[in-house]
Amino acid sequence: MIGSDQSQRRTATGTQRARRVLWLGPVQSESRMLGNAAASPAAHRWSGGFLAGLRANGIEHIHVGHEPFRLWPYGPMRVRPAEDGGLGRAESLAYTNLPRLRERGLARSYEQAVVRTVAASRPDLLVSYNAELFMQRAARAAVALGVPWVPIVMDGDDRMLEEARSESWNEMRQAVAGAKGVAFLSHWAYSHAPFASKFHMDGGIDASQMLPDPPKAGPPVVLYTGTKGPWGGLDLLLAAWAKVRQPDAVLWVCGQGVHAGLAAATAADPRIRDFGLVEESRLQQLVEQAAILVNPRPPSYQSNRLNFPSKIFEYLATGKPIVSTRTLSFGPGYDEVLMFAEESADALAAAIDHALSLSPADRLAHRERVARFAARHGDWSTVVERFLAWAADPADSRCSAHG
Repeated sequence: MIGSDQSQRRTATGTQRARRVLWLGPVQSESRMLGNAAASPAAHRWSGGFLAGLRANGIEHIHVGHEPFRLWPYGPMRVRPAEDGGLGRAESLAYTNLPRLRERGLARSYEQAVVRTVAASRPDLLVSYNAELFMQRAARAAVALGVPWVPIVMDGDDRMLEEARSESWNEMRQAVAGAKGVAFLSHWAYSHAPFASKFHMDGGIDASQMLPDPPKAGPPVVLYTGTKGPWGGLDLLLAAWAKVRQPDAVLWVCGQGVHAGLAAATAADPRIRDFGLVEESRLQQLVEQAAILVNPRPPSYQSNRLNFPSKIFEYLATGKPIVSTRTLSFGPGYDEVLMFAEESADALAAAIDHALSLSPADRLAHRERVARFAARHGDWSTVVERFLAWAADPADSRCSAHG
């Protein structure tokens, strides 16, 4: 029998929750991720958390997706299926990676795979990572076969979206047409999207094994992990670093991509080190050595209203102090566990200096606040359980994103 008593519980209105979920999301081979400029470690981690949450609720999941690469000639002309999807058993779709052909080919392959999977496995619910063009036809085919669809909107271009103009959301309306409801990571999008059935879930926090403080022998490490793209905030962080007053602190950067300013900064300042994109085991070592973690994502950058910095969940799970800018995608309540700074080099530098000056007692108090916050917010099992309850009955206003 698939599922558990918990997964089969009915909502207050009597609607039975899903027991088998078809998940459309990226398939990212861990063996090929380090050399793939289009791979997203953040997407990989978030997807892994969500799927683990399904399993913790006794839900069987079926994963269909493709491994993203940059278009040829920057990526391969033909992408073969990933041998290791990195998130358990998955059907990885092959495709021709050429302009115009890629989207059409992926749309056809997704539709065929979804129709085939629905016929063979009869999932109760289809959930997709975003509502990309190449997924939409497949999702609507599933709906036509009686399987409801819920896209989870992770990110995207928010330049056309306005709070007070419902018509500015028309493009997103078209993208999710046919969906039973829409879930958002961004609290700003959840608050302003003019959709009748919507849900906010940013992710789970597993604070059960917080990391100990780093040894005092070496210099205090300020660690940034994530993209080197302009939306990540490295430019702001480097400008702030020049104003940090703690003389012995060092800045470590870990993530994908190339950043000319970072290359120049590491050449000029021996306190700055760029580790590039590293394997998970190496990343864990770097995080363990960090005194504080930083998220300098600029609130003024386009699309940072819609994009949520999901690395915050990994940051919080460590119990270490976190300095962050406040993008509109953050929901209420994070003031308790994040040290927010305004979007300026002076403000970010001052926040870093303050975090580095915390006493052992202050750091312990911070860890205790994070533990309380995580207990209320929920780990992946709890967050996904709430999502499943809402997805069973999107009209049930008693379902909430957080406890």
